[in-house]
Amino acid sequence: MITVRLPHGATLATATERLGLSEDDVDTGYGLVLVDPGQGLYGLRVTDEAARDVFDEISRRIQAIALVHQSLYEQQSAANIDMHAYLAKLAEFGANVYGSDERGIAIGVRANGRLDLDKAVSVGVIASEVLANALKHAFPDGRTGRVDVEFSRGQGECVLCVRDDGVGMPDDYRPGTGMGIVNALITQLEAQVAIRREGGTVFEIRFAVPDAAA
Repeated sequence: MITVRLPHGATLATATERLGLSEDDVDTGYGLVLVDPGQGLYGLRVTDEAARDVFDEISRRIQAIALVHQSLYEQQSAANIDMHAYLAKLAEFGANVYGSDERGIAIGVRANGRLDLDKAVSVGVIASEVLANALKHAFPDGRTGRVDVEFSRGQGECVLCVRDDGVGMPDDYRPGTGMGIVNALITQLEAQVAIRREGGTVFEIRFAVPDAAA
């Protein structure tokens, strides 16, 4: 179930029209729910740890797509997704899922530039997966710290960097299925990737974009 919050004064009809859906789609095929900002939502409770991991991975990917659709609605343009607003919403979602505030883990977002729909979704999913990986593994045993998500668009190049000041990657680290998706998207973006230990873990990708679309 995908949830997109309606801006003040919007209606179901105008929202679905701008998202390219019919009102029937909202109730059936897309599983898309549009709710007023004042309404609350209740999440599913998954007790099996393995099932929860899979559920969390799926939820992150769905949320990445849902938030892009929300940005499309708010900006009324598929050509220019504001990456700061988008990544900030994804970081907020990750913070809620993994209880970063309660655990004393700060999440910062610094971003500039815009991307088209396809690249924005790819960057969003990558950022969500790497952020989730940091929140799950970088701060064990009550350790506190910080994760920063940074994105910039310069002359013909975009850079996404997710860095934490946690315990760092273990020597026997084996990436899970979520990182498999990340690798596939990195290939799709034709990006260069670097993972370093610098007071924690730094994950960075760089990929080319046309200057004219900046």
